[in-house]
Amino acid sequence: SLAFTLNGTRYSTDLSFDGDWLDPNFFKFVESVAVEEGLEGRFYPLSYYGYGTEGYIFLNNRQFEALRSQQLIILNTVEESDVRH
Repeated sequence: SLAFTLNGTRYSTDLSFDGDWLDPNFFKFVESVAVEEGLEGRFYPLSYYGYGTEGYIFLNNRQFEALRSQQLIILNTVEESDVRH
């Protein structure tokens, strides 16, 4: 399970893990907490020269556009199929 406190509110959820595969519900949970807290943002997968997913980054629209406009990073949105690597 995953639990944390943000702005005085306790959030928790049960997640499943299969080896090194992260439960796609992790992303849904964190994004739902962000919406509830009034935070804008979503997850984007990070890859090294297109060779699989190395990690994930949570960005708001302004951060995403700044990185994209400067061509500092190439980002796509996370789809459930991208979570397993």
